Parts: sequence; structure tokens; C-alpha cells
Amino acid sequence: MVEGLDPDHMLKHIFLNEMLSEKNQAWPVIRMDQNRCKWLAISITNSPIKPDWRKDKNSERLLIDQKRATHLSDCFDNITYRKYSHLSGAAPQTYQVYFLGGN
Repeated sequence: MVEGLDPDHMLKHIFLNEMLSEKNQAWPVIRMDQNRCKWLAISITNSPIKPDWRKDKNSERLLIDQKRATHLSDCFDNITYRKYSHLSGAAPQTYQVYFLGGN
């Protein structure tokens, strides 16, 4: 669960792509195990970006297994952006991130 308003879609998209590219060696490396995080990888793949930089969430309305929809990619985006965006100066404020249940 995160607090605060959603960040600018373009800033978030550019930052996350930069983070996952591993080009900046000063930033943490984030990798997804294709076997253990199969549904996250599928969710990200099924999350195209519209011309206005918003995520196309049509998959959430389709009669498909919702593990394949954009829900998991939203969780990944929100947590990763709020936890690390300060590294690029993209976020003008800090965000509190809460993990509910589990570790």
C-alpha cells in the first residue's frame, strides 16, 4: 500500500525503464526471476503504454485470468518508483511505502 498521489506517468515510465536497464551502476539492480515471478513478467508484458504515457488497463476488464492483467505491474511500479525515484531526482517528495502481511 502506498500513500500519496500517483506520480507523473511519463516520469514514472522513464524512471522504471532506466532502473531496469541497469545502466546506472550507482542504483540498485532489480531483476525478476521468470520462473518464480512468472505472473509479474506476464503482467508487465500485458501493460502497454498509451500515447499520453498512461498504462492501457484494458486487460483488467477482459474475461481473462486476472493474474495476466495489469494489477501486478501496478504494484511493481508503485513500490519501485516510490522506493527508488529519489535516486534520479524525479520525485519532489518522499513517499511512505507499507508492506501488508508477510515479511
